[in-house]
Parts: sequence; structure tokens; C-alpha cells
Amino acid sequence: MELRKVLLKEGILRNIQLMYAYRALSRSWIYLPIQIILFAQVSGSYAKAMTVIALGNIISSVLEIPTGCWSDKYGRKTVCSLGALSMFIAIALWTISNSFAVLCVGAFFYGAYYALSSGNNEALIYETLVQARKKKICFKVMSDYFSIGQFSLALSSLLCAALMFISIKAVMIATMIMMFSAFVVTLFLIEPKHVNTYEGIGFKHTVQSMIFLWKNKKLRYYGLAETFEHGLNEGAFYFNSIFFKMFVPEWSLGVFRFLGHLFDAVGAYVSRFAEKNISNIKIAMFGSVGSNLINICSVLVSSFMSPVLKIGSSFAIGFNSPAAEVVWQDNIKSIHRATIRSVVSLCKKLSFALFSFLIGYMADITNPYWAMLSAYVFALVSNVFYMLADKSGARCKQ
Repeated sequence: MELRKVLLKEGILRNIQLMYAYRALSRSWIYLPIQIILFAQVSGSYAKAMTVIALGNIISSVLEIPTGCWSDKYGRKTVCSLGALSMFIAIALWTISNSFAVLCVGAFFYGAYYALSSGNNEALIYETLVQARKKKICFKVMSDYFSIGQFSLALSSLLCAALMFISIKAVMIATMIMMFSAFVVTLFLIEPKHVNTYEGIGFKHTVQSMIFLWKNKKLRYYGLAETFEHGLNEGAFYFNSIFFKMFVPEWSLGVFRFLGHLFDAVGAYVSRFAEKNISNIKIAMFGSVGSNLINICSVLVSSFMSPVLKIGSSFAIGFNSPAAEVVWQDNIKSIHRATIRSVVSLCKKLSFALFSFLIGYMADITNPYWAMLSAYVFALVSNVFYMLADKSGARCKQ
């Protein structure tokens, strides 16, 4: 009821409605299922297509910390708008691309979008609620925010399938329209107040943020948990389609992908009902444990049930997501909020790069089965860090 009242109000609280709309539009990645196909057609090789994706990740990693500092210095609205504009430019370049070079330029803007969005958009929502003295509904708002994103991804998968009957170009143009609409929405945001007591956006502020992160036991263990979990699970994720094709028809992989996004959205929505009786960090931990155990089972059964069980893992990830974000926002001071999230995001990407190589190497010397199973078993280490974080300290004063 209170959330409904908030959404009907004007002033600073209109940011919540606008961020919901932004999330729905900016996550309408209609092109995603055919991304590799497009890149391969333009570049002439799958190796070059994967290079474009890798370049986007590298650019994002390089810009992570600087963009976090810019957000803390210049404000959340500006960085949100720049991120949306970057994604629109990336999609526009990929739509008109006729060479590998143009794809790479698009990858630069794609990486910039990820770096600019990392930590900034959630900080904007959190600080809006703090300013409006509505922080107690933060979990519900984050639950809706993450759920909307997953629903958009699910619907985008279906829309992509429909538009492919026309052409790949139609898919890209539809995506471009969605990204431009997302950019327009950000222009109507109101900049929330946040503490800004430092000068410059450089090395000193980054070091201060990293020291704050390391000295805070809860955040230190929590950051390690997310870093291990992301690196191992994301690294194994890319072997899913190879593994699942052994048990189900190739055409059904798109259906399972749609169902995965849908159950992720449901998990994010359902998590709000647990928030009344369980702490945020425990909700995040339970979601993580559930996801890891289901992932292990999906490999062990090695049958048509493997992709079915994987859908349950998506539900657990969705259950984890809102709580995980609220834990971060509740335990970071405003001055460091976006920078620390960028530092953690960078660590997660480095972890992904390392474990992707190790998982790939293990798949080469054994097979995808043992590579995936090993990754999911080792991912349980993250749950130890979650438990240590749960036992460590109180949240900081905002």
C-alpha cells in the first residue's frame, strides 16, 4: 500500500516511476539472442565476433572506477543519462555496421554503458528514497526494479523470435528505438541529494573508497562472496548451451532462456515477502546457496531435466538480487557509494576473466561436464563468505 502511494506522488519520488520505466526500456535487449549471429555476419568470423564482446568487457573494466567517481562527484542523473545515451549509440552503430572496425567502436560505447550504469542507478533509487524518508520500502522498490528488468529480457526474447521472421535489421532497429526511449526517460529524472565532501574524481577518492571497503568487515566478506560467485557461475554459464544440447533439441534452448528470465523476475518479486521476517543478508545468502545447489544438481542428473532444473536456479538468483543490492546500499556511505560498487564490479569482472580461462582449460583436458561441475562446487566457497559477512558488524551510518 505504501509503495503504491509513493508511486502516485510527484517531486523527488517520481524518480521511482521513471527508473521503473527506464529499467523496462533499457533492458529490452531484443538483439541479444542473435548478437553473435549479427557480429559474425558483419565481421566474417566467429572469432572476431567474440573479440567484439571481449572488447566491450575490457572497456567496461577500464572505465568502472572512473565512472564510479564521476557519479559520486557530479551526480547520479547525469551519469544515468550518459549511460543510456552510450547504449543507444552502441546499438545504432551495430545496426548500421558494415565492418569489424565499426563493431569495435560500438563495443566501446557498450562498455561505457555498463561502466556508467554499474552502481549508479541503484544509488539514485536508494538516495531518492532516503531523501523522501521512505527508506523502509527500499527492498520492495529494488524487488520491483530487478523484476521489471528480467520481465523485459524475457519478453525481448520472444519479440526477437517474431522480428527474425522479418530480418536481423528489424531486430536491431526495434532495439535502437527502445534504447533511445530509455535515454529520453532519464532526462526527466531529479538529481537526489548526496554527500559530496571531496574535490576531484581521481586516485585519492578511489583509494579512500577501497580502504573503507576493506576496513568494513561485512562489506569485505560480502564483496569476496559476490566476486567468487560471479566469476565461477558466469564462467560456467557459457557452457550451458553446449551441455544442454546433449539432452534437448537446439530450438528449445531459446524457450528455456525465456523461462529462465521469467523465473528470475518471479524470484525477485517473491523475495519481498521474505524481507519481513529475514534479514537482507540472509535472503541474499539463501538465494545464493539455493542457486549453487540447484546448479550442481542440474549437472549431476545429466538428462533432459538439466535445463529444467536450471530454471530453478534462475528463480534463486532473482530471489537473491534485491536483497544483495540493499545490503550494499545500506552499508556504504553516500560519498563512496558508486565508487565502491564500481570497485566490486571490477573485481567481479577480473574474477570472471580468470575463472573463464580455468573452466575452459578444464573443459579442454576433460569435458564440459567436469568443468561445469567443478565450477559449481567451488562456487559454494562464496557461501562461506556470506556467512562470515552475516556475523560481521553493523551497517554504517548514512
